[in-house]
Amino acid sequence: AMTAARDLDPLLELVLESAKRVVDADRCTLFLVDREKGELWSRIAQGAQKEIRFPLGQGLAGHVAKTGEVVNIPEAYDDPRFNRSVDLATGYRTRNILCCPMRDAGGEVVGAIQALNKGEGKAFDAEDEELPSPEHVAQRLEGAGTDPTVAPWTTPQTVFEMHGYMRFRGEFWDQFSLGRN
Repeated sequence: AMTAARDLDPLLELVLESAKRVVDADRCTLFLVDREKGELWSRIAQGAQKEIRFPLGQGLAGHVAKTGEVVNIPEAYDDPRFNRSVDLATGYRTRNILCCPMRDAGGEVVGAIQALNKGEGKAFDAEDEELPSPEHVAQRLEGAGTDPTVAPWTTPQTVFEMHGYMRFRGEFWDQFSLGRN
């Protein structure tokens, strides 16, 4: 099962790369809930050299994973929920954040997708909140694997479907420049 998890990482990286491009973010992270430890951990974290772990409820991603709310913060350092320790540890400077919950078919939050720093100094908008529709992703991917360290919703076929969807959405916006200047 761990081999299957490692084999899935390149596909998840494709999905995150597509999400990053569609919302014009500097980087994205896929966080998963570890119920046993009461933590959120980074399955894939663009730009990070090592796994990021913190208590469920801490930081914006932790808040999203705990409450199931979409969070769109135009200035990260102005929000008291923002976990500055990751910026301090990595040397990265977070300006703005878009974080959306991922739910399984039963409605339980299983993780969060977080996008950081919209391009050209802009903030994420309501349209960005709809992409990549992580709740849909989690529901579509649910059902594979029995290893508790692997998200229960990850299958290569559905990750490829999601990557295709993200690519289509990104190319659509790129081609027609609808609201994306």
